[in-house]
Amino acid sequence: MKVFVDTAAWIALINQRDALHNPALEISKNLRQKQVSLVTTEFVLLEVADGLCNLPTRLKTINFIDGLYQLPKWNNKL
Repeated sequence: MKVFVDTAAWIALINQRDALHNPALEISKNLRQKQVSLVTTEFVLLEVADGLCNLPTRLKTINFIDGLYQLPKWNNKL
């Protein structure tokens, strides 16, 4: 099974101050336990970087996106 992850979900996972942070963590945990593949696009990651470009979350966002690119199954093609 594959699940498409859009901008709002990534932002909620990264930004602890986001109103949906805790629900996003729970959903992410459940998907990992079920070994569901997550699918996204580079455009979505660009939106995430733009949405979280302020100083408190900038480095965390950069590290998160870099980490996605390091995953062995990274594939930005839908």
